[in-house]
Amino acid sequence: MFGVFEPGDATLTIPSNSVLYGAGHLDRFRALNSTNPFSTAMIRGDNDKILGTVQSISRVYWIAADVIVEGGIPAVGDDGTLTWTSGEPPAGTAYSISGIKYDEFFVYLSLPSDRNAHAGAALPRKLLARKFDLFNR
Repeated sequence: MFGVFEPGDATLTIPSNSVLYGAGHLDRFRALNSTNPFSTAMIRGDNDKILGTVQSISRVYWIAADVIVEGGIPAVGDDGTLTWTSGEPPAGTAYSISGIKYDEFFVYLSLPSDRNAHAGAALPRKLLARKFDLFNR
């Protein structure tokens, strides 16, 4: 038990020359060198939009007449919308999509330190970052 910490939280030490140095409560950022697999259920034509930034999609499938149907791999737009050139699920069909997404975090807490500057030079800050999709929004 770690009190206010949740699995996936990260404590960041931010140097003064970083663009994140001025980050504050609830600011959001994407870690470009940190990914995790995802798998989510969707309904074709109802919610064909993936939240977050997708690195790659590896599988799309659905069940039709008790048979697993492997679908085509869609392209993912900048806003998360999915478009297929072939192998798209039929309208109204529940399907599963799997792949890899970049981790996204939001600043949960700015952790206090004894000193923020030394002889006029800004010292590193500590931030607690929490996974953005922690609560499956």
